[in-house]
Amino acid sequence: MDMHIKELLEKQVKNNMEFQHLFEAIHNKICSFICFQSDNEPIVLTNWVVSTWFFREFLFTPYIHIYSPEPQCGKSTLMKILKFMTYKPKMMQNPSSALYRWIEQDAGTLFIDEIDKLQMDARAELIGMLNVGFEQDGAKVIRMEGTKHTPTEFEVFCPKVFAGIEARKLEEATRTRSIPVALDRKDGTVELRRAFTGRGFKEEFLNEIELPLEHLASEVTDDYNPFWSEDDYYTMLNILASVNPDDRAVDIGSPLLTIASMGSLEWTIKTINAINTLTLSREKNENYKDEFWKLVNEIYEQTTEENIFSKDLAEKINDNLDSQFTQWNRGNGINAKDIAKILSDYYIDSKNVRIGHQVLKGYCWNDLIPVMQKYSTEKIDIKSTLVELPLQQEVFYE
Repeated sequence: MDMHIKELLEKQVKNNMEFQHLFEAIHNKICSFICFQSDNEPIVLTNWVVSTWFFREFLFTPYIHIYSPEPQCGKSTLMKILKFMTYKPKMMQNPSSALYRWIEQDAGTLFIDEIDKLQMDARAELIGMLNVGFEQDGAKVIRMEGTKHTPTEFEVFCPKVFAGIEARKLEEATRTRSIPVALDRKDGTVELRRAFTGRGFKEEFLNEIELPLEHLASEVTDDYNPFWSEDDYYTMLNILASVNPDDRAVDIGSPLLTIASMGSLEWTIKTINAINTLTLSREKNENYKDEFWKLVNEIYEQTTEENIFSKDLAEKINDNLDSQFTQWNRGNGINAKDIAKILSDYYIDSKNVRIGHQVLKGYCWNDLIPVMQKYSTEKIDIKSTLVELPLQQEVFYE
């Protein structure tokens, strides 16, 4: 990262002590309850918490996608802690189709737990709302209202956080609108606070975080923002775009970077590094597609058949004992349904195929070959996107 980017960031930081104290309080609270896989997640979450109180000041609002490989990794605890600090939180475990009414009338921060367990009909409608609700000027939900069934538009723009098992169980389009927060079971040597809902517990968050955030947010009106201008926001967006090639990551990351610039230069640099690391490593952290196509190509090179059955493709993938797919489905490996889900992202559907005298569900290699040839995703060197911290200055939050 060249010095020009650092100089631009330095010009943008506001060194606002109120924001700096809030960053420290929120960061410390989150880390006292949750054991994260890296320092990047709590940094992003700290800025995101603050951004929920100012979300209408930005063109986009990032979603937070909390996931883990198995239950009891802290997802619900993290959601509970975030709920104590965010703007107008609303927790929903089984969201109804009337969710858009709440957003339209009293938009706040929406929490959805166990999103992976939703029924397909409810899930499809919810995902539709999620995919447009991250953009302030995005599409609206249209519903028929009243006895005359009048088409009515409803706004679905608001901050959202959702949790579930395994990142891949959430649609790819929704994942790209989200900052990934991967959790795992904590090390037995790590001591963390236990979350509960007692009066003293709630007052702790109220006095240290919620009331100061409410005070700062109240200073922003429709006509005046005393903290940052529209030009400041666009400058931070352009800075992030210069070091992050993912356009969607720039959209959802720029509000967090603008918020971070209210603090110190060190905190702002840590934030841009965290955004880049988490968003650019999304495919690296969820690299099943890279590995899937690599294995499929190897299987193809060893076959003389024109088709392959779904079950045989799954078995051959699972034969690679070093593959991550052997750990899928609680150690039972990848199956035909998983393969169908992956290939559906490339508009490839299973069909009845013949091998010898047998006809079963499977795939024609001619349908897979074009994707194998084109699936050469550009590998991004994440280290090249990171900004070095200024020398001889105190590092914020070690």
